Amino acid sequence: MNGEEQEGFGMFDTTIHKGQRASATKYYLNPAKKRKNLNIFSNSFVERIIFDGKKAIGIEVKIKNKLEKVYAEKEIILSGGSINSPQLLMLSGIGDANHLKEKGITVVNDVKGVGKNLQDHLETYIMQECKTPDTLYTYTKLIPKVLAGIQWFFI
Repeated sequence: MNGEEQEGFGMFDTTIHKGQRASATKYYLNPAKKRKNLNIFSNSFVERIIFDGKKAIGIEVKIKNKLEKVYAEKEIILSGGSINSPQLLMLSGIGDANHLKEKGITVVNDVKGVGKNLQDHLETYIMQECKTPDTLYTYTKLIPKVLAGIQWFFI
């Protein structure tokens, strides 16, 4: 499904477990909540990574509208997704030096690719009623699905 060529059939990647959405909170965060080396802040937003040279040592985070500095004992894991991660890196001084200077951000590391080539994967689904029996609905059943797969291999 995620290869160079998308021709064929198969199950899409899903985050479903026992018929329910398997969220990151339910399957990763909740089991780790009780760890002593993990702090979870709600109603918060990380505004900047704090560096000592090029080493990340902490974060500036707004917690309930109060800006606080939180320092790491060992490491910082940045997991802000495809939009928030590059944004946070750039706000922290990692990115194209010219662009950061234009915005008044002190450069920590000149990395040209940060924040570039971000692309959304837009999809549009169109559903309509078919007045004739020539739909793909029959291929949702096992035998027609197998026959279609065999036919695909021999065409």
